[in-house]
Amino acid sequence: MASAPHLHVVVLKMIEAHQVRHIDIDAAEMTFLDATGMTALIALYRHAEQHGITIRMENVHPFVLHVLRIVDLVDYLGIGEPPDM
Repeated sequence: MASAPHLHVVVLKMIEAHQVRHIDIDAAEMTFLDATGMTALIALYRHAEQHGITIRMENVHPFVLHVLRIVDLVDYLGIGEPPDM
């Protein structure tokens, strides 16, 4: 999907510029997640961690949360339960 590369570029620019100490990603519009998206998220979290920056995903869609549970990334990405929909 086109959104994974865009998210990656935007967040990397923020990390590289050291403009932030924490990034919240509002994932409410993310209704699909494939291997490309997971790879982008993992790379972002690792890169941020190396720069002392934390990232948190909020408003994660139930389908995306299900996918992240299957691949055991919920705890690694620090994702909580989705809001009631």
